Amino acid sequence: METQTGRSRRTGKFPGEKCVKSDAFIFNIAAISSIFMTSCSKNEKVTFTDTQNSEFKVGQVWSYKTRSNETNSTLTICKVETVGKLETVVHISISDVKIKSPQNKDGEAQVISHLPFAESAVKQSVTQVLREDIAPTNYVEGYQIWRDAVENGKGGVWTVTVAEAINAMESTLNK
Repeated sequence: METQTGRSRRTGKFPGEKCVKSDAFIFNIAAISSIFMTSCSKNEKVTFTDTQNSEFKVGQVWSYKTRSNETNSTLTICKVETVGKLETVVHISISDVKIKSPQNKDGEAQVISHLPFAESAVKQSVTQVLREDIAPTNYVEGYQIWRDAVENGKGGVWTVTVAEAINAMESTLNK
């Protein structure tokens, strides 16, 4: 299925463009561990506005305070925006994680394509900018699922550290 721009709705890629997220999976964040998230009310009209008023910029790759078994893991800034009454939201993807996942053919997921975080939670997590020139694309489908959930009062942002969010997701996936 394609959008009017020719990009696949499922992958966010143009026909023939290599899809790097084959072993990645997209979390419907609204359904996973919502106790760690802050959300918007269903009754309010939510606005989404890209912002440059953040130390986090699209395309940056950061090292962060990882879990002990994922010391090579990095996070990439995919999008930075203000959303309704939430603080600035930083959308990230994470590579080189090791999440036990019965849904994954290898029993382990190594990429998280999209996670929305409160800017303050990302600040608590990151340690150093490693690169500033990545063009993130794999987050688009997860972002759209999240945005739809927020517009319906069912989505939010992670307010804990990145490592704590990964722990919560892994725990939920393996119940």
